[in-house]
Amino acid sequence: MGKSFSTYLDVLRVTASMLVVLEHAALLGLLPSLGVATALSHESVMVFFVLSGLVIASSSRSRQATAREYVAARAARVLSVALPALICCFGCSVALQTGSASPRLTAVQFTSAALFMNGVWTNYLEVPFNGPFWSLCHEVWYYACWGVLRFTGRRHVRIAGAALVLVAMGPAFAALFGLWLLGAFIASRQEQSAALLRRVPRWGVHALLIGSVLGVVFIGASSLEGNVRDLLRTHVHGWWRMRSAEYVLTDYAIGALMAIHLITAAYLFGDGRRFAESRVGRLVRYCAGFTFTLYLFHYPLLLALRALRAPQPASLGVGLGSIAATLVGVWVVGFATERQLPRWRCVVRMMVDTVARGTRALRTLHIAPAAAVLHRG
Repeated sequence: MGKSFSTYLDVLRVTASMLVVLEHAALLGLLPSLGVATALSHESVMVFFVLSGLVIASSSRSRQATAREYVAARAARVLSVALPALICCFGCSVALQTGSASPRLTAVQFTSAALFMNGVWTNYLEVPFNGPFWSLCHEVWYYACWGVLRFTGRRHVRIAGAALVLVAMGPAFAALFGLWLLGAFIASRQEQSAALLRRVPRWGVHALLIGSVLGVVFIGASSLEGNVRDLLRTHVHGWWRMRSAEYVLTDYAIGALMAIHLITAAYLFGDGRRFAESRVGRLVRYCAGFTFTLYLFHYPLLLALRALRAPQPASLGVGLGSIAATLVGVWVVGFATERQLPRWRCVVRMMVDTVARGTRALRTLHIAPAAAVLHRG
């Protein structure tokens, strides 16, 4: 993956994150509706899924990549932000509760979220003050399934292991895993895609790049998603139980458009470094280093700002001011989360190594008695 294309992916991450923030600010009554700009949060999450598959598959395809490094990198990345977010949200929930939630229920909710089980099968538990947490649960399960597919040697074991993970995650999560795999497929077919695009006129490639974005915007701005979901609810018994995957058909349309966009962007950017090394490129990469923190902390911060604000109609000034305050808060929090990623990786590697040594010791204990019996025999 070229440095310039990698920077362009950062542009998409920052843009998608801000679109999520804009819609949530509008939903919370801080910001008035700005048309399609405040109606693309769901579409942005689907974009994140495809981007995640592309980035993770690209990094794990290296010959130097090992299962140990993969687990350490993914766990450190997720826990460095998710764990502080959960502690903050549940801490505030306990501090503000009026006695309606029992300590046992709170413990169950925290455990479910910490294990990323929210949304698995019929587990409809949620994180207090942090509705967006649901998509991270999807991501973690997709990381697990991809790890099995990528690092399991024997084919039949790999297939069985991936099938077990898919069954464990439940139908809603499994239904959207194809979007993530779509990104992984793009990562493995960049050369073939570039060869195909060389046959297309330059204006045609640019048309695909722009048209794919317009297609996603059209889906988000129209009533298509809601109409398709309502149709499925009417004709498929219990479709509402799919919850996060209720829009699965239009989600795959978004995924296909995003795949076209990424393939054409990779071809147009190639390995050029001009954009990546420009001031704008460096700024984009810096901002992208806070997008995960932005995603998991923006909603609680917006809720806090709404609580501090006296009830009044949404206004552009208040909305943009609230978003600016949220971004500043995320920037501060980011130095304790994503900016501490190297330390988290060291801690997680130590934990992985400890588990590996314990596993080897258990194997030795089981093998030694068997070898002794064979020797006496």
